[in-house]
Amino acid sequence: IRSFQLEQNYPNPFNPTTSVQFDLPEAAEVEVRVMDVLGRILLTTPLQTYPAGRSHQVLVDASELASGTYVYQVMARGAQQTYTETATMTLVK
Repeated sequence: IRSFQLEQNYPNPFNPTTSVQFDLPEAAEVEVRVMDVLGRILLTTPLQTYPAGRSHQVLVDASELASGTYVYQVMARGAQQTYTETATMTLVK
């Protein structure tokens, strides 16, 4: 794998949990942040270390949030580089 790649969360729309999938070009500590459309962080997953590879997943539990559209950001801190990508998801209760 040569680059960091973030996939669309699945399922989307979701209630109340969804899976965020990504590929890593190097081992990295990863966290997922869920923000409102104004950029305020509403929840953060615990930091976890993942090896380089494809199809890593983080489960996001949004049971505390209201229905709506949110932005999620995956931050992966590797030895060589920090990777960040964002996408949107929809919570429907």
